Amino acid sequence: MTTNPIRPPAGGPRVDIVVRTMADDQRAASLFRALDTIQDQRGVWARPIVMVNGDRRSPAVMARLLRRAGIVWRVMDAPDPANALVQGVRRVEAPFYMVLDDDDELLPDALHGLIPATPSADRWDVLITNRYCHSDGVIQIETADLEAQAADPMNSLLDDNWLAPGRAVFRTATVTAALIDVGQFNQEWTHIAMRLVRHGLRLQFRDVPSALCHDTEGSASKSDLCRQNEIHFWNTIGAEITMDRPLRRRIATKRANLLHSMAVRRAQGGQPWAAWHYHLQSLRPPHFFKYILYTRKLLGPSLRR
Repeated sequence: MTTNPIRPPAGGPRVDIVVRTMADDQRAASLFRALDTIQDQRGVWARPIVMVNGDRRSPAVMARLLRRAGIVWRVMDAPDPANALVQGVRRVEAPFYMVLDDDDELLPDALHGLIPATPSADRWDVLITNRYCHSDGVIQIETADLEAQAADPMNSLLDDNWLAPGRAVFRTATVTAALIDVGQFNQEWTHIAMRLVRHGLRLQFRDVPSALCHDTEGSASKSDLCRQNEIHFWNTIGAEITMDRPLRRRIATKRANLLHSMAVRRAQGGQPWAAWHYHLQSLRPPHFFKYILYTRKLLGPSLRR
């Protein structure tokens, strides 16, 4: 770990912000934009903790990080973003921390008023805010009514995940690295959010935007692998998180819908046997009759082959 020191001011609110990045040339501009928006925050001492993840790092980008004052950075040769998050949180020294993706940015002065000057000033463990999303040239708020989700945080996760980089402040003393170590990258924020609820962490929802999320082409969240991992996540999460029957039913419905969408994608992509693989899994009760009619759309192409 390397520190490019700037002495923090005496007193006042402090927050460390973990930024995971491959530090490659393709994302260099967005990475340094993200760092600028962290260090330009007024009224708050915000320190980036940059976790360089994997072997695609650019010597030019690393040289710029070496010269940049006021940041902490570490190189992890193994490409493991889940572990990079955990290791970044282990290096937090401020009373509060956040996570920001290297292609997103904090809004100007967004943290002023969010980060307490002293840890005892506010009675929450996680402060959940909102954010803007930029996609196809359009910028819009991500969650239409964030505070409505506070009434039932666990169930609301199935409709719209309220935990994401740039829109949550964590109390360092209670939201530990062990708590966020879910051992996976895809679906990690849903998993972490479920843990926060089931562990009884004090959540506060504040419907103010704090970040701007950019929809980057080639993002891992767009891949088929991500969808396959999401299916695996919904298959296994019940073994860790205690759930009542209505929540299990909702998760089963979400899983069946996802399996059906994967079957349709595979069929449209000329992969009938892969389509059958997902289709047959979607037919588990109580969703058998909802999707059984799709069988006839797979029979024709399969018989022709």
